Amino acid sequence: MFRYSTVVGDTTFIQTLLTADLNNNIMAAGTGAGGDSTNNICNISNSHAYSILSVFNITATNGTKIPVLMIRNPWGSCGSACYNGTLKSSDTFWTTTMIS
Repeated sequence: MFRYSTVVGDTTFIQTLLTADLNNNIMAAGTGAGGDSTNNICNISNSHAYSILSVFNITATNGTKIPVLMIRNPWGSCGSACYNGTLKSSDTFWTTTMIS
């Protein structure tokens, strides 16, 4: 188990996730305590478990690699606390090519 504050910027941790994804390992993540109608520092619902569907890097326009975890709420909905930040599924950042 890892806490967000201990893994931000940790390239070893991200590489471990990337390798696990390439090996088709089953992965999950969860958020800490709090009502599920509120979001945490990552802007996702508190008190939830999430399936990690994919882990990959995207390259910003300045060349910086940004690790991305594609997660899914197994409950299928998030009510008023849906993720609404950068790179959300409806973000215009995602091109048709990237999605395919």
